[in-house]
Amino acid sequence: RLREIAGSVSLASDFIVGFPGETEEDFLQTVDLVNRAGYKNSFIFKYSPREGTSAAGLPDDVSIADKKRRNNTLLDFQKASSLEHNRSFVSRVATVLVDGPSKKGPLGLAGRTEGEEIVIFDGPESLIGSFVDVRITRATAITLFGQWQSEG
Repeated sequence: RLREIAGSVSLASDFIVGFPGETEEDFLQTVDLVNRAGYKNSFIFKYSPREGTSAAGLPDDVSIADKKRRNNTLLDFQKASSLEHNRSFVSRVATVLVDGPSKKGPLGLAGRTEGEEIVIFDGPESLIGSFVDVRITRATAITLFGQWQSEG
């Protein structure tokens, strides 16, 4: 409904798989949610007891093997969702707040769109701290890559 009201929205979430009492049906409902919601990214963790939490007193009744399988399955679905989300930017121009030099890849600068998508592109360091237009040329599940649309 949020997308119907607000249009383009980037969603992110956190998930814990293998929580005490989680059934296979519960897990499949989580997978369905990830598929339907189209999260741009999610942080996915295997449950482990943490002292001082309400869950610490619950029986840890999901096997380690099931936790690993569920974690990997959900990560695979999320990766596909992230890639689809990021590919929707290819060929479009995005406004990017330039954070600083890129820590990865051959290009020089890194920034973020208003939806918090990471964008790597080439440009002078004088752009750091400003908003610039970047034409997105390629996408991975984690990062967008593009070309700065210089004003000249």
